[in-house]
Amino acid sequence: DAPTTTNCNTGDTSYGWWTPLHKGRSLAEDVYEAITGWEGIENEDQLLAQSALYAAIPYDVFGEYFCEMAFDEGTLMTPDETLAQGEEWLTIALDHIATTGDFEIEPDIASSAEQFAYVLRARVRWARGNNAGALEDAARVQAGFVAWATRDGGGQRFRWNRVFASHNSFGMNTVIGPIDWWTGPGWPDVIPYTGYRNLGILPDGRAVTDDRYPITTTESETAVADTRVRVRDEGAVTNTFPRWSQQKYPGLDANIPLANWEEVWLIRAELEGGQAAIDFVNEIRSAHDLPLVTYLSATDAEGVTELIIEERRRSLFMEGRYWATKIREDLWFPRGVGSTPYPYSYRNGIRMVMPESEFEINPNLELSQRGTMCGDEAPA
Repeated sequence: DAPTTTNCNTGDTSYGWWTPLHKGRSLAEDVYEAITGWEGIENEDQLLAQSALYAAIPYDVFGEYFCEMAFDEGTLMTPDETLAQGEEWLTIALDHIATTGDFEIEPDIASSAEQFAYVLRARVRWARGNNAGALEDAARVQAGFVAWATRDGGGQRFRWNRVFASHNSFGMNTVIGPIDWWTGPGWPDVIPYTGYRNLGILPDGRAVTDDRYPITTTESETAVADTRVRVRDEGAVTNTFPRWSQQKYPGLDANIPLANWEEVWLIRAELEGGQAAIDFVNEIRSAHDLPLVTYLSATDAEGVTELIIEERRRSLFMEGRYWATKIREDLWFPRGVGSTPYPYSYRNGIRMVMPESEFEINPNLELSQRGTMCGDEAPA
């Protein structure tokens, strides 16, 4: 089992996106309020729906990955209270969409505002444990739907695709193989569900062994390369780490999936289980022309769970969603062991806490409250 202590990362070094997310949330809420105060605005409900959608997204991020949160000098909130705020905004968005009818969000963000909202609300409801609500929303999503965070490759660095920048332009990160250098308590010699190099799928659809290690094309001659996880060996070494780069995003201007139908299919797979779960996975596999799952019995609940965990790792590669799975499934975290190639030492956290400055400038908070909602269990 995973270690059960030190669940919050208390460092202030990982908050490069803290301020932008709060700015985006605050701006979206201000725009929504401003529009409701004006009269005679063309496409008012469309604008209100978009504002509500963008207000919801930061609440989802903060609720899933932080163990405490406060907004606009408010009191400390739990993850569920934070997620509830996001769900409320998504419901507001859907109400406006129902009034005006579905519409595209330009430029190139989403072909359907309604589908966008249902993917996000299914995610939030799933994170909150509202399984019935998550399934209801997920059932409204169409196969193939993706909403995008658009990127630009020009001189404005904050608009770059940061994955491409860090992996391909600057070489600050590498795509790792199976993790065998962490020696913290509770971990086997090779940590299950790790490694993104040479991932493959056997002809019978197996992507993970009974020991929960991923199938690779280097270890099996019959494995088919998993095209969802495109990586490349650069033939170089950085601080003793072999340099592998991601190939999913081809440039600084490559858009990043923000709401993906495959995530929703895997939520449905987890909640419905059995043969339905296998069928959902196979629909994703078919979309990528990959081997279908035929090896697994629908009555093998543990095997189905292992299948879904590995599918999330691969289907949502470099989309920022696997962290949530690691928290939910109590999977591996660095626990302060090891470093990145640059090198930066890994910290101990599962979730994060707010920066100290948030406690110092908020009159309703005390610094002594920092980390008090993390709890003793893993996940926080």
